[in-house]
Amino acid sequence: MISNSIDWLSITFDHSSLDIDSLVSSLASASASSSFQYSDGFFRGVQWPLAYSNSRNSFLLGAQPSSSSSFHCFLELRGSFCRTFSYPDLFSLVSYLSTLENCNFTRLDLCLDDYQRRIDFNSCRLAGLSGSFKPFRNFKCINSYFKESATSALTCYFGSTSKLIRFYNAEVVHGISADRWELQLRDQFALSAFNLLSSGWLPSSLILGSISFDSLAGWSSLLSESVSTSVPSLPNFPSLQKSFDFIDKQVSPTLAVLFHALGPNKFTDYLFNKVIPDGRSRFRPYHLSLIDEFNSLLELSDNGL
Repeated sequence: MISNSIDWLSITFDHSSLDIDSLVSSLASASASSSFQYSDGFFRGVQWPLAYSNSRNSFLLGAQPSSSSSFHCFLELRGSFCRTFSYPDLFSLVSYLSTLENCNFTRLDLCLDDYQRRIDFNSCRLAGLSGSFKPFRNFKCINSYFKESATSALTCYFGSTSKLIRFYNAEVVHGISADRWELQLRDQFALSAFNLLSSGWLPSSLILGSISFDSLAGWSSLLSESVSTSVPSLPNFPSLQKSFDFIDKQVSPTLAVLFHALGPNKFTDYLFNKVIPDGRSRFRPYHLSLIDEFNSLLELSDNGL
């Protein structure tokens, strides 16, 4: 048996006439919760003049004036609180928010619990270490701390902060007799995934559509039970992986020729004083996104992931 859920949702948006009390009341009604209260308003490194949270900080809502007639808002539904919503209520809420001005999905986490535990953890770890998975470039297996349950568990990580898959024993962390697959998505990936979910796709479809293994015992069984139709893949936005692949496959022979023809000193001078400045002068917005992705990878590495 498997189960699906949306595990984390973060959205920022602008609103010209926000009634924060009405929004909180709607959230309370949809989630059958009444434990919201004014908070000190400091979260995500920002002080929010208008702010609500619950006792476990699994629900956060903040707003601050961005002009004389508009509010900038932040909404985050975490873990256990996010899972209290029924699918219709959650989709109704997010569909409403997505119609607001400058609405940005900043994070969406999906999870799949496999109660039959088809995938052996060590086999998954070995598949990661051997690189027999795609399309991600990065893999780590570390002991991770989970704030929600104040416990730690050995966890497989595939990907980077913009699109990351975690695999771990949910019994250790959540007291659930299952193995958990989590897909963490940010920004454009989060928006793309929500659009697919609102069209009827299950979280399991998106999780299993985001990664594949060359050979992993139990994977085909998990795939066949989780997905009743073809698995969608999230759009491939410009990424560092594509940049590396392009250099490896298309550019490296030319660079090698220039290196041998010019010699190390002239080649280095040509690269740093001609090629890079010319490339920088032609930056477009998605090139800046690649730099942000690289900085995210460095942050992930610094945190031991």
